[in-house]
Amino acid sequence: ERGDFTGAKDCFERVIQLASQSEASEVYLYLSKCLFKLGDQQGAMSNVDRAIKIDSTNIHARFWKVGLLRQNGNREGALAELSELAQICYELMAFHRAGRKTFDDAINAYLMAADLRANILMEIGNYEECNNFLDEMLFQIPEHATGWYNKACALAHLKMKKEMLESLKKSILREPSFKLEAKKDKDFQDYWCDDEFNAIVQD
Repeated sequence: ERGDFTGAKDCFERVIQLASQSEASEVYLYLSKCLFKLGDQQGAMSNVDRAIKIDSTNIHARFWKVGLLRQNGNREGALAELSELAQICYELMAFHRAGRKTFDDAINAYLMAADLRANILMEIGNYEECNNFLDEMLFQIPEHATGWYNKACALAHLKMKKEMLESLKKSILREPSFKLEAKKDKDFQDYWCDDEFNAIVQD
């Protein structure tokens, strides 16, 4: 918290010698974050890999690895990691179905992974795959506002105006703040002067 990442790194390296198997995954994750702050990208990646090897269901480590891969420009690697993460979330949802809090944690992690996957697919210009992926996700969880918004963005690039407007309506119905977001989102810039688009995003 004080920004002394060198001191924190030294502490975590000592903790690793004492940590139990169940604790070690989380310690390697924190060590990875310290090394990232110190500019050691390779060390950050190798330590998050250790965290995942010890505990493949460490959701925080999985998300951190996705972020590292994405920052390094390895979007294909990030997408592969997100696919594994989604599968883990499915399994956790099934396992924790009787426990409300743990089930909610698992589904929230799944939705975060889905949003990241959609963003990365749009970053690389694969709008059709993004749209198809979101169709599957929204069939299972139709109340996810961000999913509908991302689908609208993908459809805007695919020049599918009617479907785009319908998806945008559904996202705003679930999250009204997306009105303001859409007004400045460059994914919709071809529609900023469109009367039907503006009718949806007006206050």
